[in-house]
Amino acid sequence: MPPDAREVIARRMKAYVEPDEVAGMERETTNLRDRLLIRLLFHSGCRISEALALAVEDVDFDHGTITIQHLKTRLKLSCTGCGQRLGRYHVFCPGCGSKVEKAQAKQQEHRRQRVLPVDGDTLSMLKDYIRRGGPVLRDGKKLIFGINRHRAWQIISLKNRIRATSSGPYLYYVFYGELGTSP
Repeated sequence: MPPDAREVIARRMKAYVEPDEVAGMERETTNLRDRLLIRLLFHSGCRISEALALAVEDVDFDHGTITIQHLKTRLKLSCTGCGQRLGRYHVFCPGCGSKVEKAQAKQQEHRRQRVLPVDGDTLSMLKDYIRRGGPVLRDGKKLIFGINRHRAWQIISLKNRIRATSSGPYLYYVFYGELGTSP
């Protein structure tokens, strides 16, 4: 495709999905789990990894919210001789000048949480999904979606849904970040 044509297509493309397009995607799904995933992602604005990590106990039906837990682990390296902080690839300690044979590692956890409001339709869909036995037990937690990231991307990908939403080729750009139309 010539560069000029790419510029024209890029100007016509939107970087967002309209509510009626999301509704079309929901209508095209074949099961409740997929419909719920699409709805949660587009109505709450959470990331795929956040939605996949949601457990039943993260849903507050009384207040109409979901709590997204963030857990990051950071490794801090320091010199065994002087305690100076080191980068991952330091060969010599910037504090004492000694050669770094083995760095002392200290692991830190950072916990944050975010509470997102959920509309009534999504809450009732969540209740129905849980009542039907949808959540999966994994590592002692009852996860709402027992699927991996790859499967989640397949569910929300528009390769299979573009015809249903009749939205045009620009939606391919939203999910794949490149110009072009779906096959």
